[in-house]
Amino acid sequence: MGDRLPSEYAGHIDFGPSSPLEPMASQIARRSFRQPVSLMSGGVMVVIRSEDYMADIVAPEIRSRIMSRVGGKNTKPEIALRRALHGRGFRFRLHVKELPGKPDIVLPKWGAILLVHGCFWHRHAGCPKATTPSSNTAFWERKFQDNVQRDRKNLMQLATCGWRIGVVWECCIGKTPEKSLVDGVVEFVTTRNRSREEWPKSRCLTAECKCQ
Repeated sequence: MGDRLPSEYAGHIDFGPSSPLEPMASQIARRSFRQPVSLMSGGVMVVIRSEDYMADIVAPEIRSRIMSRVGGKNTKPEIALRRALHGRGFRFRLHVKELPGKPDIVLPKWGAILLVHGCFWHRHAGCPKATTPSSNTAFWERKFQDNVQRDRKNLMQLATCGWRIGVVWECCIGKTPEKSLVDGVVEFVTTRNRSREEWPKSRCLTAECKCQ
């Protein structure tokens, strides 16, 4: 969700690369909602007028399939960070289902986990990307609260299992992570006495980011 959300925003669909659902989402957007489809980081965003959203004109089974992909894995920021780490010689596992929350990047050799959080869905405090849609506000506030509580629970369970945890917010990754960010992540991963870290520490590291 690298772009600013428009005022009429009511929901979006965030797909991984080459998702088979992407053509279906575009068709639903054009025919059912009669709204433009904007290509964004990670996939397709569908702009829905609030009255169309509340009408629930999409079949429940289709809506379920679409919503199951919202905030999914293999987002562009995650892939960008993975490529940078791979270029530094690191090897890792992805979305390990046996671990709480299926963490994004797992480095068993170092006992470390990296979570790439989307600022909108995971509520990056103070970040301009962590907006709240103006329509259906109560729904979104409940959704965000559930997300934050789930994140806290997963972090506690991972820490209890002995994992060291680094959280990297999408806004400081940008299209390509800055060397200073990758250096910081690598230092955390390879320093075994550091149990928790987060980026950005205060302000974002990329000139592209609007958090500065």
